[in-house]
Amino acid sequence: MRFPVSFFHKFEAGDLANRINAIDAIQQEMNIAILLSLTNCVQLLLLLLFLFYVAPELTALVLIPVCFAGIVSAILTSKQLHYLRNYFNLLGETYSLLLQFFSSINKIRSSHCEKNMFMLWLEKFYSKTLVFLKGSNIAVISGVFNLVFSLVITLIVYSFMILSVKPMALGTFIMYSTALTQMFTLFINIWSNINQFVRIIPIFERTRPLLNTSIEESKEETLKPVITGKIEFRDVVFKYPGNETPICDHFNLQIDAGQYIGILGQSGTGKSSLIRLLLGFEKPLAGSILFDDCDLAVLDKHHLRSQLSVILQNSLLMPGTVQENIIGIHTELTLNDAWEAAKLANIANDIENMPMGMQTLISEGGRSLSVGQRQRVLLARALAKKSRILILDEAMSGMDNQTLEVLQTCVENLHATRIIITQRPEFLKNADNIYLLQQGRIAEQGNYKELKGSVTGIPF
Repeated sequence: MRFPVSFFHKFEAGDLANRINAIDAIQQEMNIAILLSLTNCVQLLLLLLFLFYVAPELTALVLIPVCFAGIVSAILTSKQLHYLRNYFNLLGETYSLLLQFFSSINKIRSSHCEKNMFMLWLEKFYSKTLVFLKGSNIAVISGVFNLVFSLVITLIVYSFMILSVKPMALGTFIMYSTALTQMFTLFINIWSNINQFVRIIPIFERTRPLLNTSIEESKEETLKPVITGKIEFRDVVFKYPGNETPICDHFNLQIDAGQYIGILGQSGTGKSSLIRLLLGFEKPLAGSILFDDCDLAVLDKHHLRSQLSVILQNSLLMPGTVQENIIGIHTELTLNDAWEAAKLANIANDIENMPMGMQTLISEGGRSLSVGQRQRVLLARALAKKSRILILDEAMSGMDNQTLEVLQTCVENLHATRIIITQRPEFLKNADNIYLLQQGRIAEQGNYKELKGSVTGIPF
């Protein structure tokens, strides 16, 4: 939970969950394999010393096929490692695909594309199973090789006894054969443990991004000021990895404390990216972002975010009660604060009509509520904090005009810096300033009346 937000964009949810669960699997496998390997190696060393003591020439002769068997087993293990890497990668992709299906089941059923989705899953499942079977074939070949190897060792021992000028005494031979059988068993066990370590290698490789990523932590040297609401983007340059075109190209914007501004622009012009930069989710390649003239780079990110009220695009409700979704679980806010925020967000009447009011349970993602209700509960969550900065990223798209007018009045009367990103310019009629973004820069700015009729592509 304390990883940088940009880290979570590198993996699908199902794949990431599979990587996290793999850490426990590594710990369990390693504990058993290390203990058994150490015990078996000590026993093998003692048996080798005993065999050399009883029959040094025969033992040296036996070690020749043992070394050959080790080389062959190493080759087979490297082949198996290749298939294991592919298998675990495909397993993560399969988990991600299933999670996407479950989260989009309503869309899948309504569009009658169950068969297409099943075939998509079947293709992944077939690829995963095929790789698993190829790896299993290597294990079967290894097992057959061990049987042949044991027969070769037995043949060498008996041939040596028959052809030797000075044959062993019967008791010595029985003792030697018993020790040799135990050594062979230990050799097989050790190689089985090595295969277990090999199986851990691709699992560990999948967990390495988790282990190598530094968490966001509060440092003593970072600043923790109480912000008043002044924000400034100063010559900010930013682009996502793999993209050549900057999302923000020497972007400059100054917002005074308590100001009400709107940001408009077509999809892909960097509106949401500005918010991600503002929250410290992404780092600019050049330039700086300032809160009350303090550079974001030297501010404590957790402390800063605790002073912001934010609704990001596609924000979801958490499983729990309505009250928990508005004021959280561990908070100083009370039930009265939740009702006050609900009234401001024009959702109080809807909550009163729910079966258990504020204690009504909400399913994951808030699927039991309408789109407009979900957005108003999210807005109530933002308003409950009474922060000095309110940021709404497409938070009004599912609301009817009557609700929109109520919320418009509410936002206008707030004593806070308000940054509203929306595709509905009518919500910004009384904004102090509206900025139109194009190609990572501010193309036009002004109030609603000044921009109306002069901007193309935006439905004023």
